[in-house]
Amino acid sequence: MKYTAHSRQYTGATAIADCRFQIADCRMAGGDIRLGASWRPWRLAGLILMLGFCGRALAIGECGAQFLKMGVGARACAMGEAFAAVADDASAIYWNPAGLRKAERTEVLGMQNFWLLDMSYQYVAAVVPSRLGSFGVAAAYSSSGKIPRYEEFRKVGEYSAYDAAGTIAYANHVTSLSYGASIKLIQQAIDSVSATGFAADLGLLYDLGMLSAGVAVQNIGPSIKFIEKADPLPLNVKAGLAVKVGPVVLAADANKARDNSFDLNVGAEGVVLGVLALRAGYNTANSFTAGGGVTWKMVSVDYAFVPYKEIDATHRISARVRF
Repeated sequence: MKYTAHSRQYTGATAIADCRFQIADCRMAGGDIRLGASWRPWRLAGLILMLGFCGRALAIGECGAQFLKMGVGARACAMGEAFAAVADDASAIYWNPAGLRKAERTEVLGMQNFWLLDMSYQYVAAVVPSRLGSFGVAAAYSSSGKIPRYEEFRKVGEYSAYDAAGTIAYANHVTSLSYGASIKLIQQAIDSVSATGFAADLGLLYDLGMLSAGVAVQNIGPSIKFIEKADPLPLNVKAGLAVKVGPVVLAADANKARDNSFDLNVGAEGVVLGVLALRAGYNTANSFTAGGGVTWKMVSVDYAFVPYKEIDATHRISARVRF
């Protein structure tokens, strides 16, 4: 199989409809893959679905490193990814680094995303509050599983692809206004070809107790060159509001990504007796989401059901431990 990678995203449904031999970077380390004449249409359709993760349910895009758009933390994902103004756990490193300042204890978070077919995504993060501010670190890794390699209708082997990112973050505050920033190192590979880049996130969060507002700019950085073509990172600007009334949180985010249209996220969380959490949300880019969680002393386990309208449902499980 011959392929040329240039890290661009393309809708699976459209690609199948017009038979263009082009697939997105998506989660698979960024490659636009061109298929030879030996590929049958059903193989094309299957590969498009296999490689077709696009953080916005296969929305059209013109950026690389699409895995950076995949939400983290089952709690936030179950709330429709409306988390810019909530961001109060270790996943704030991703959603809004200013939210790290809300952490009152050292916290470690780990997430497993059971993705489409054999694809998987793992995320781990930690935040340490101090008198000098809050410090955070995170790592993300997504892998394709084994992808069959064909030549002239014959399977001649397998190859794989992965995306990875490591992040360091810092947050502090001035009265009710928190500010934060993070820097991430990005590594992508498909078969024997790889690409490296870096990006930064910036965030502000204004917390009045019952009402909070947050804004974040994600994935600020230079283009990543994958083989011959350099594509821009999926820059995203998000702003959100959240209202907390007792054990109930209502949140809404507005997003404008470089490679997508305007999106709205809304979500809600209700906690019963401080132990059981029920969550639901809606993301205009994908669909309805739902989930829940259980907290016992310093340990929380959360689950999120995240369907993708044109493909299938995904499941995310995360655990948080506070020290």
